[in-house]
Amino acid sequence: AIGSGTVASAAVLVLLSAPKERRFMTRYADLFLHQGDTGLHGGRYTKNTLDNAAKAMAWDNDKYAKIIARETGLSVKRVKEMMEKETIIRPAEAKQLGFVHDILPSRRR
Repeated sequence: AIGSGTVASAAVLVLLSAPKERRFMTRYADLFLHQGDTGLHGGRYTKNTLDNAAKAMAWDNDKYAKIIARETGLSVKRVKEMMEKETIIRPAEAKQLGFVHDILPSRRR
């Protein structure tokens, strides 16, 4: 799997679905870890709708963090902190943190 451009949201999971030795990033790519979104935009919502959306989002965030932790070796706590801070991870740091095996060299023309 090759991370190119901005790898965010579910794309992070797609990248991590490959075995670590087959995960790469281009040198100008970045990873973006963030918390999930409720998907609710505009409109009027009942308390029940908002409560259910919050529960679903908390479950999604927990599952997302656990998958990232399992595939990188980071702690779930650290991943959740990175998600809360909306962390951008550059290629060298992605390699250091276990997201990718290596950074692809630039192609010369």
